[in-house]
Amino acid sequence: MQPPFTVIRLKFRDALHIGSHRTEYDRTETVLHSDSFCSAIIQAWDALGIEHPILKSRGQDVPDLGFAISSLFPFFRSAAEAKFVYFFPVPQPGLQVEDRRPFREIRWLDASIFEKILSDNAFQPKPESRRGAWLTDSIDFCPKFLQKTLHARNYVPRLGEYDREGNSVVDTEIYYIERIFFRELCGMFFLAQLVDETARENLRQALNYLQDNGIGTDRNVGHGQFEWEEMEDFEFFQNLPTSEFSLNLSLFCPENAEQLQNMTRHEHCRWDLLKRGGWITSDEDYLSYRKNSVYMFREGSIFQNSETVAGNSVNLRPTPPVMPPGDAIVRVGKSIFVPVNIHKQWQ
Repeated sequence: MQPPFTVIRLKFRDALHIGSHRTEYDRTETVLHSDSFCSAIIQAWDALGIEHPILKSRGQDVPDLGFAISSLFPFFRSAAEAKFVYFFPVPQPGLQVEDRRPFREIRWLDASIFEKILSDNAFQPKPESRRGAWLTDSIDFCPKFLQKTLHARNYVPRLGEYDREGNSVVDTEIYYIERIFFRELCGMFFLAQLVDETARENLRQALNYLQDNGIGTDRNVGHGQFEWEEMEDFEFFQNLPTSEFSLNLSLFCPENAEQLQNMTRHEHCRWDLLKRGGWITSDEDYLSYRKNSVYMFREGSIFQNSETVAGNSVNLRPTPPVMPPGDAIVRVGKSIFVPVNIHKQWQ
């Protein structure tokens, strides 16, 4: 039986921008990946002075975070008395239906449909449940609960700033940033598996810190600030059938080559990869360095696996002399998994 999950909802006060590894400001992602949010949690602990082994790690053996979380996905709510409608990304094989034409644009499944697809080989969603990129049976659903807009920003060069060729930079540069706005009562959620009360309290303190500091890009202008709702049990995924296959709800980094081989050797496994890396500003010399990179399995991949939590954290800090030695730059690749009954069409 699947252990119960805890669900945490974030309702944003204003705009949100979620950057990708391409750092394209004029495009925002709709998923805040688990490794990015875990990094924000770790930074919050550091700012709050919370003692955690992961803050003092330096080598390749990164200590465990103490809990596992999913990536952040959208949720919808039409009114204060209405039910929450949670959305999950379509599994990597895509929607396996007899007639795919009505479902080609579907990117998101509500939790009820997602649960049925995970457990029922013969389940076929109804074309009338399609609402643009969303598939839901909620009668009061509004696809415009999440909207993206382009916003012009000005970059004013500092006095004495030079470009890479050594030329003085004096002209103001206009660039565009795409921002997400949520309708009132809507936002993003994530699932957590909390092993004890210490893990719950550490997560609670991080959320209290992050809600005023924000998540995502351009936090210095108020982006990504939110109100979070108290943790509660997640009502779905309690009665999924036992299976030798499972689907990840977080970015997943295998613990070692043997685990990777065992989880991907079956012909029914399906996956997609995502490169994770980026830049870091050193506290020692205040210079920016490119982190090492790692490929992780994207949410919705299917593995031969019966564990509910699996994965590893990695240290992406460049080795000297590229960057001075210091604490680990952690990317958390520990993922939550839910069992999936392989569809006849997937075979």
